[in-house]
Amino acid sequence: MIILRLLRRPAAASALTVRHAMRFSSQSTSGLGDIPDGSVVPPLPMLDQPIVPVDDPWVLVDAAQRLIEAVHVTTGLPWWATFGATAIAVRGTLFPLMVYQIKATERMAEAAKDTREVWKAYLYARMFLPPAIPQKQVEAFQLMYKGVKLTWEKHNTHPIQCVATPLVQIPTFLLMAYSTRELVRSGKVDGLDTGGVWLFQNLVEADSTFILPALAVGCTYLNFEVRRVENDSTAY
Repeated sequence: MIILRLLRRPAAASALTVRHAMRFSSQSTSGLGDIPDGSVVPPLPMLDQPIVPVDDPWVLVDAAQRLIEAVHVTTGLPWWATFGATAIAVRGTLFPLMVYQIKATERMAEAAKDTREVWKAYLYARMFLPPAIPQKQVEAFQLMYKGVKLTWEKHNTHPIQCVATPLVQIPTFLLMAYSTRELVRSGKVDGLDTGGVWLFQNLVEADSTFILPALAVGCTYLNFEVRRVENDSTAY
């Protein structure tokens, strides 16, 4: 009651307000006593500026270019021979993968007999399943797929193993081709303007005769034809 009476008086209320404000200000500034006068608070970093430097996203390209330069420095070959030797070396590292794919394909051919038997059993079982119940159809398909997987496990093979070489070879080819192209276009490597051979001494300039692209297409087509003939001969 006494406090209420004091608050009703204007002088007392103002006095209490002033005292409370003084006490609050003294408490809030007590923790700032260590900051010297005239100090400048450092500005906050902008949100659009990266605080941590972002890593180079082209790490694989840089590694491939360093590999090409290492082959050139180590062997002392001219640049045209360096590119050829690097391509042969990369292709040679993928040769075991090609052998692995060939063996997996042979095992898949052996598993095809059992796979056909599983497929025939699935088609025969579907004849007795009620078409109005889709769940039965799904269950039959799941059983068929499980049987196919068992045949793959029996012959130690898998469809992904049969396409292992293209899955690795195509990205590797694109990586090396792009890395070589950027290495030439960068202009930071010495000797490329005189590191060619025959009519193509300057490797920095584009081939105006289109002999090299035509030669590359012809070799690729010849490779496909040779493989097709070999496959036809082995089939018979």
